[in-house]
Amino acid sequence: MRLCRIASVLLVFSTVLFWQGVVVAQDTTLVQIEQKLAETRQKMEEATKNNDRALYEKLKKDYEYWIAAKKRLVASANFNAKLAREKADAFNQGNRALQLGRYKQAIEAYKKSIQLDSTFALAYYGMGLAYKKMHRYQQALDAYKKAVHFNPQYSKAYFAMGAVYRSLKKFNSALEAYSMVLHCDSTDYRAYYEMGVVYAKLGQNRKAIEAFRKATYYKSDYYKAYSAMGAAQVELGKLGEAIRSFQNAVTFKPDYYTAYYRMARAYNDLGKYKQALEAALNCLKYKPDYIPARVETGRAYMGLKQWDKALKEYQAAAKDPRWRQYVQYQIEEIKRHKAGE
Repeated sequence: MRLCRIASVLLVFSTVLFWQGVVVAQDTTLVQIEQKLAETRQKMEEATKNNDRALYEKLKKDYEYWIAAKKRLVASANFNAKLAREKADAFNQGNRALQLGRYKQAIEAYKKSIQLDSTFALAYYGMGLAYKKMHRYQQALDAYKKAVHFNPQYSKAYFAMGAVYRSLKKFNSALEAYSMVLHCDSTDYRAYYEMGVVYAKLGQNRKAIEAFRKATYYKSDYYKAYSAMGAAQVELGKLGEAIRSFQNAVTFKPDYYTAYYRMARAYNDLGKYKQALEAALNCLKYKPDYIPARVETGRAYMGLKQWDKALKEYQAAAKDPRWRQYVQYQIEEIKRHKAGE
């Protein structure tokens, strides 16, 4: 689990740590050579005192060997440090370009970094993000797969892979990717939530509810998961449970208009029109132009036999062509009711 968290550190910081890691490794080896040189010098001094010419000549060759080794190591360290700096520079250029929305430029920079280190998982991940922004999904997937190939514990890359599969409607592959996130960290509430969304799209609402429940277990104030759980419960006809889920959502995010709308629909379906009206009006309080809430407000007023108010809501909703046919029918129903009074 710790390895996954390390892999998920911000990209720029990871580069700095990588570069520092190279320097530390080289310094450690250099210390060992300096120790060998010091030991050999001491033995050469002792051989001189003892007038042991043969031993001195042998130690002199050893000393020259370690001097040459030191020069090679210093040269190698300088070369590796130069490569590390170039790699870090290219990588950070890619990050900056990605943040500025210059995706082609970002990809080129990441490629340059990868040329200097073909196993650089972070650069493959960044490149995948850029490809995804350009809607080049297959190339994004290829980049993410490279990232997890070189770092099998890279949970962020698995998560990003799942998002791409969702975009491509390859839901089973998305589930596999999110499962790999949980393999890295079994407490990742976002992965449980995304799995729930995918299960819901597949019509597997019981599995969706279980996934959303786990998301809220690991993040108790995860309002999106409560609302999504409620939507899945509605699909199963469990309206009472759904309403409790929606109430949890707005408890943790009082301005979450989507949950109020879903709650209004559930109350209307149960014939609890006063509660439906309250939920719908709360939705409109935070999202005044949300036409679906206007429709539910109209339904609630109709249930309460407040025809004029219902008519006003439906007339407002009729401005949206997606709802026009439905609300026109409801308007005609209201007219019939008023004519019969």
